[in-house]
Amino acid sequence: MKDYDQALEELGRALKLQEDLQGTSILESAANFSGSFMQTHMLFADEIEAQIADDLSDTCFHLAEAHCALATAGEAKSSSTLEQLATALVMYKRSREITICRFGNSHPKMSMVHNGLAHVYKALGKPEEAFKELDQAMCIAVASHGETHLDVATISNDMGVILQDLGRELEALPNFERCVEIETALKGEGDPDLAVSKYNLALCLQNLGRKDEAREQFLASAAIFCTVGGEDDEDAVDALQRAQDCEE
Repeated sequence: MKDYDQALEELGRALKLQEDLQGTSILESAANFSGSFMQTHMLFADEIEAQIADDLSDTCFHLAEAHCALATAGEAKSSSTLEQLATALVMYKRSREITICRFGNSHPKMSMVHNGLAHVYKALGKPEEAFKELDQAMCIAVASHGETHLDVATISNDMGVILQDLGRELEALPNFERCVEIETALKGEGDPDLAVSKYNLALCLQNLGRKDEAREQFLASAAIFCTVGGEDDEDAVDALQRAQDCEE
């Protein structure tokens, strides 16, 4: 928690310095974020050095990440957590608008911003908004990197999770399958991230009643977790128990 607080303090100082250079205010951004304020940013971005605008966008993005991390560490739906998420939302939106001003809607950086916004909306209990952001992130990632990039795998997994939240389990399945396929090809069978992706795929298969396939994926996930963290690894034990449940 101290590390996140320190990061926020450092990023806050950086943002204040950048705003002093540019003559804008974070409070103004939070209070007046609207179409007209976006136009102000567009005019503003035209008048400043490109590097300064890039730095401001990146600082807002990292501030948003830090606030999200603090929200994740806090108690769900507490006033403090909701405050952190609200601040993260403002920072991601600000980063988005500055990036649009500088690079346009389809720049690769926009994929990360949309993904960050999706995580905030999910935490706020707004899966529909989260899915819209992920859909935009996916379009940009595919256009920028192709169909088999790791960013595409990550977004596919996140889309699967959101579709599950929306009760659309059958639609979630190909997203999890796509994630596993890309990560297997690019990272290899023993990667820890692949263990998580296989676990998510297994849960989806289990929810769809495809227990034999789910068991296979749970066992594959457990094998990776065991290799990385040992037989007593918490995630490995959980995956093995779920594989056993599929036999019943």
